Amino acid sequence: MYEDINYVLFDCWDTLLKTKYKEKNVEATFFYQFIVNKDKIPFDLYEKEFTSILFNYFSSSYFEMEDDAIFNYLQVKLDLVFDRPYEEIRKLYHNMFEMTKIEGIDEFLDLLEERNIRYSVLSNAFYHEDIGKRIIEVNFPNRKFEKIYVSSRFVVKKPSPLFFNIAINELKLDPRHTLYIGDNIKADVLGSHSANLVPIYLNWKNKSIKPEEKDLYNFDYLEVSSYYELCEKFKESIK
Repeated sequence: MYEDINYVLFDCWDTLLKTKYKEKNVEATFFYQFIVNKDKIPFDLYEKEFTSILFNYFSSSYFEMEDDAIFNYLQVKLDLVFDRPYEEIRKLYHNMFEMTKIEGIDEFLDLLEERNIRYSVLSNAFYHEDIGKRIIEVNFPNRKFEKIYVSSRFVVKKPSPLFFNIAINELKLDPRHTLYIGDNIKADVLGSHSANLVPIYLNWKNKSIKPEEKDLYNFDYLEVSSYYELCEKFKESIK
């Protein structure tokens, strides 16, 4: 099945890396500390607006923007005054998270490199592309990721095939010989299938498909519970 694969595209979050920071509403609490005019903006009001705009934003299925646009929206909507530029706040925010590799990813990357199979990242994210590149460089310093595609740079995001097609076109990939690996059944599996890529569902969280949505996924894709299982499947198919 995988003997003709010559390229792999990875999702980032919960596919390559996961964060240990799990506190509720940490984003709202973190950004609020930099507001100068807190006396005019009670935290409850700020938190309500913050969570509302993020919920509506992430509910959108096809379009992405950089996070400073949401910051600008809140700043104008609530007449906020911050004690420093957003660029400085953003850097501090991203330094808060402790990131760890998904178990088995190094073994799978070793397997790809042994077989001269190239690979890149294509991931939904509303942070700047430079941050995405830095995250990969810091956590995978000796790896050969060719490109880091971040949806905020291109307006479109998964599951839209338009986003996948950016990498396909720029890297001159044959979708039939390109894996896409991700942990989200809709964004990653359905999205990559719609772009004619070969989907791999890394379901390490053991999620189930809703009964009413099963017909959406009536196509061929491989589901694995870990990279170790994927390594074995990969080795079996190319003996």
